Amino acid sequence: TGRIVSIGVSVAVQLSNEPTWDSSAVVSGLRVVVRPVDGSGPDVEHTAGAVSSGGWHVVELAEGEVVTAVSGCAGGFLERLVLHTSRGRVWTPPFDVFSVCSFPFAEVAPAGGYLVGLQVRKRGTERHGRR
Repeated sequence: TGRIVSIGVSVAVQLSNEPTWDSSAVVSGLRVVVRPVDGSGPDVEHTAGAVSSGGWHVVELAEGEVVTAVSGCAGGFLERLVLHTSRGRVWTPPFDVFSVCSFPFAEVAPAGGYLVGLQVRKRGTERHGRR
């Protein structure tokens, strides 16, 4: 087991060839660095997706700090990811001219709790009775 010491988000600009569609910034990769609680080894990186040419935007979590909520925007892709921590910090990669917000979302842990994972579902595929 371990604790999350940093979270990185990579953002890429998705260019559109359609004259009626705008280009937009989307999350292309997510990286979580975990440190073993007992100090038995080096930090371990877990990456989903790919880093863009813009690199990683990283937030370092202090000892005991955890993610208590996530919010952001999604359309066909994840457009914005905002992390809320137990120390009251709100963090997101920088906004730019390609930032959009098709549909806002928020997921909040119960009082005194924290988030341990996220599952992404395509809009319209939700199963009744599941959250």
